[in-house]
Amino acid sequence: MATRLDVVNACLAIMGEAPLNSLNEGHAFKDGALRILDRNDEDIQAEGWWYNTESLVLRLNPADSRVYLPTDTGTIRPSDGYGSRYVQRGRVLYDLQEGTDRFPAGFQLKVKLIRHIPFTDCPRAVGTYIMRKTVLDFQQEFDGDQTKTRNLMIEVYGDGGRILGLKGKVEAEHIRNTSYNFVTESERLSRITGRVNYSRRPR
Repeated sequence: MATRLDVVNACLAIMGEAPLNSLNEGHAFKDGALRILDRNDEDIQAEGWWYNTESLVLRLNPADSRVYLPTDTGTIRPSDGYGSRYVQRGRVLYDLQEGTDRFPAGFQLKVKLIRHIPFTDCPRAVGTYIMRKTVLDFQQEFDGDQTKTRNLMIEVYGDGGRILGLKGKVEAEHIRNTSYNFVTESERLSRITGRVNYSRRPR
């Protein structure tokens, strides 16, 4: 699995720079590479994937009437039909409708919780996608060579046909691991296909 040092060195390599032996070493491009890595790491994981999304019931802390979120929470998505009424503010749940982070006794909320997993603990496909997306963004910001950009774009996003790209590979892995099915996941489509199947029954 790639480390943060590996990502920095991959960014340096695209610029023709010698690799670092440690992140403790100084380099003019090091902080820029780490900044872009942290941004991509957060943004890509926040989309929610098979490895970092859980269904949880958040419950009240009776000591102060607040609902505390796990320390590694990236995003929460209420699954009880509340839309964006309940949001994350720091470590606690906040009610936008009532304008408060205090809740009545017995309050609980079903959510899809997207955790932010340490970069080095992500599945290999995800880590590689984050790494090469970081190299792409770094190259565009600090170098700008069009040939390098084009090659990195194909590596990360594919060419729309023959080459699948790293992003597409992660999406395919997500589908395989969640057994995603547009029909069975959609209540409306399930009702429609149910009616169609019923109408086709022999009478």
